[in-house]
Amino acid sequence: KAGYPQALAAVRSDFAAAGLGSMKMIGPDTTAIGGDKVKNYLDNIPSGHIDAIAHHLYHDSPGSTGIADLSRLQSQYPNWVMPKFMTELNPHDTYEDWDPAQPGWMQLAVTMHNVFTHERANTYMVWSSMFGFIDRFTGKPNNADDYALGHFSRFVNANNWRVAASSNDPDIAVTHYRHYY
Repeated sequence: KAGYPQALAAVRSDFAAAGLGSMKMIGPDTTAIGGDKVKNYLDNIPSGHIDAIAHHLYHDSPGSTGIADLSRLQSQYPNWVMPKFMTELNPHDTYEDWDPAQPGWMQLAVTMHNVFTHERANTYMVWSSMFGFIDRFTGKPNNADDYALGHFSRFVNANNWRVAASSNDPDIAVTHYRHYY
């Protein structure tokens, strides 16, 4: 937190001086959201200096016990007021115990579902799609992890909105999107 408000103000000032004052600022890009980490940063900067929230989920257990933190972030910063970007959690970043009988891509799929459903994030970025996820020569997936990411990125298109969906089965996670014209 030390210096973040000053650094942000300096960047905004330099952008404005260069004629780029209309640029949107995304931040603070914290390593996690637990313990009100995002709120602690945003409470220390002037209102309106951040246009969207960015964060990672390291050590937050987003596939299981971290659901309360995801929900709290949505209640503090509703997605229709303050867009939220989950900016990195790769499929191999295993910060929580995971059933070894489950395929490796399942943690990414459940985490993405929880980020979209409980936090209601507007974007989920997986940087590993550039680092071995996709074969850079063929453009095809290198492994099964691609299919979790592909499920959301291939079938959830521009102008789709997440709509209410539920299941009475606690072992089924449901995320549903509808396209509006």
